[in-house]
Amino acid sequence: MAKNKQQFKAAKIEEKGMFSIFPFASARIAYIVLSIIGFAFYINTVNNEFALDDGIIIHKNEFVMKGSKGIKDIMTHDAYYSFYRQMNAEDQLAGGRYRPLSVVSFALEQNFIGTYPNGRTDANSWDQNKNNTQDPGEDVNEDGLYNENDALTRGTGLRHFNNMLFYTLSILVLFGFLKNYLFKNNWDLAFLTTLLFAIHPIHTEVVANMKSRDEIFSFLFIILTFIYTFKALELKKTSHFVMAGFMYFLSLLSKEYAFTLVAIIPMMIYIFRPELIDFKDKKLWITFAAFLVSAAVMYKMKEKAIPFYMLVALIFTIGSLFILSKEYKNKTFVALFSSLSIAFVAYMCFRLFSVTLKPAVPDTEVLNNPYLFATPDEKWATKIFVLLKYMKLLFVPHPLSSDYSFNTIAYRKFTSWDTLVSLFMYLSVAAVTLWLFLKKHPLAFGLIFFFANLLMIGNILMDIGATMGERLIYHSSFGFALCIAWLILEGLKKINLSLALQKNIVIGLAIMLTGVFGYKTIDRNAEWKNDITLFTTDVNTVPNSVLCLGNAGARWIDLSERPENKDSATAYVNKAIGYLSHSLVLHPKYVNGYLNLGLAQMKLGQLDSAYTTWTRAQALYPSNPYLQSYFPYLAVNYMNKGVTLGQSGKLDEATKALDKAIACNPNSYDIWYNYAGVYFTKGNFQKAKFGFENALKLNPNSEQAKSGLGAATTKLTETQNTNTVIAAVPPNK
Repeated sequence: MAKNKQQFKAAKIEEKGMFSIFPFASARIAYIVLSIIGFAFYINTVNNEFALDDGIIIHKNEFVMKGSKGIKDIMTHDAYYSFYRQMNAEDQLAGGRYRPLSVVSFALEQNFIGTYPNGRTDANSWDQNKNNTQDPGEDVNEDGLYNENDALTRGTGLRHFNNMLFYTLSILVLFGFLKNYLFKNNWDLAFLTTLLFAIHPIHTEVVANMKSRDEIFSFLFIILTFIYTFKALELKKTSHFVMAGFMYFLSLLSKEYAFTLVAIIPMMIYIFRPELIDFKDKKLWITFAAFLVSAAVMYKMKEKAIPFYMLVALIFTIGSLFILSKEYKNKTFVALFSSLSIAFVAYMCFRLFSVTLKPAVPDTEVLNNPYLFATPDEKWATKIFVLLKYMKLLFVPHPLSSDYSFNTIAYRKFTSWDTLVSLFMYLSVAAVTLWLFLKKHPLAFGLIFFFANLLMIGNILMDIGATMGERLIYHSSFGFALCIAWLILEGLKKINLSLALQKNIVIGLAIMLTGVFGYKTIDRNAEWKNDITLFTTDVNTVPNSVLCLGNAGARWIDLSERPENKDSATAYVNKAIGYLSHSLVLHPKYVNGYLNLGLAQMKLGQLDSAYTTWTRAQALYPSNPYLQSYFPYLAVNYMNKGVTLGQSGKLDEATKALDKAIACNPNSYDIWYNYAGVYFTKGNFQKAKFGFENALKLNPNSEQAKSGLGAATTKLTETQNTNTVIAAVPPNK
């Protein structure tokens, strides 16, 4: 009897839309708890610096460094445009990368951060424009004012705080959406879903890596699109239809994943508000066809005819939907889809004006095309296996890694057991999803959201240029959290436990997961402090990742240059050489591997090895900007070595060193002058004259070079006269 009363009480609470499991007197407390979790889990990221590809998007992006003045360029260029230009490269990723909204936010932050100590705001103020006579690993610019370590910490606290703030905001918006629209009568499910999403450690890359703000924005505006979709359908206000389209537009500007809303929104309405859609109505299908045709037209347009095709697509979309709205009985649905369609067309206009859809160079770099060396069967078998790895990380988020590129995941075959397990599991879940969808079951929405976003990042519908990534599963993890939360709550109800016991189990489980996941998240955040902590950690997790090996090697070189590591510098450089050599064994065309290996060899005084290594890099990437400073730096070292050997009387070895110096940098006055001097001392006046002549070309006012040229010319003339006299003496009979 008491048990029935408890169940009746719980049912009444659910009907009113309150909590029956969690001890919250109101939704306000739930919001506070979620806010505390969002900040507590990620507050230690505020002390972090830049890491991974933050530089490409933020502090080495010339448009971001201009602050608000760079917004126009951000909105009209590929996200990697600045990086490609600095690297003397062309677009290399199919489809381009147009995600301007988060980049605009970085530019706005720059207004508060200001310029760097040397007064510059352009990305080229470091790395590539250092004095050619300096060690490329040094931090001081030629003007003596710039310190790169400051650039890697200045303003990062603000940027990391904002990432944490936006993440927490997205959590609160998610809870509000679930509580007010999907689970009005089951706030416990809304809270548990949001909690599981908020605490999942797989989100550390999204929050701790500033560049991944695009993921946060994308998810936030997708949820806001859902909210205004329901507001529009329920209240039928024009402003809500407009806001639904605007939020969809912002979600697309954040990341292209929002394409999936075209399918997700009608399915969501069908599940939670089925009275709004009549799937037997032919006009509904015409509405979808209008959108799909316009989208196809946008994708197929030729660059030379962009304005014409965009105009056609826009007129076709708006016109067809306007005509349908006059006859279709559910005008609110047509109005909603019209708003979303217009937002999509507007986004495509921005994208197609700003991004090259096809890469300017063939996709022959395995780091951008991870399945380059795989057979067709291996390619698809491996893609299916990767889906299993995603599922594993969702259930057990350990160990975590910043990189899963070539050669982290070995190619699979369709006979591989893990590929077969993945295929069977996903086909089974897909079948269950369809069954639940036809039954209008709430769980179907979680599965649909999971699958729709997984298809966008799983290399199934299209190749995305990456094998996998923890940030990529961010959106799908919401669908996963919803399903797990539902299974926990509904499972406990099914086994007919008392309400008190249900509370104890759910709250105990929530506290335990929050504690375990919180520890993992905070610990992982610390590993994201900077490139040094990140890659020296992750290289142990993914020891066959070419990128991780290469970056770990570069970071051990950085560590060797720190004053506190002076006594261990040689050991650190040797460790770097080990990682870099391994990366080049796995990928013999890895340019950055050669660049950093040569730098490590330089640190050990192995000039000839560095010369050979950088020559290989030059053969692979002749226009690489780093070589423009590396070879001159090597040339100076060869020159100093040659001068030292010459002074000690080892003239043959000295001339060999100076020949290498000239090969590395033929545009240095000092090198040509010393080259001429050593050859003069050796008695090779022809080469001495040649050296002084080239020195004068670079510094016509050098009195020393003029004097040297005169002396070399005189000696050469004397030698020639002596040889003439000797030749004129008849041989002895």
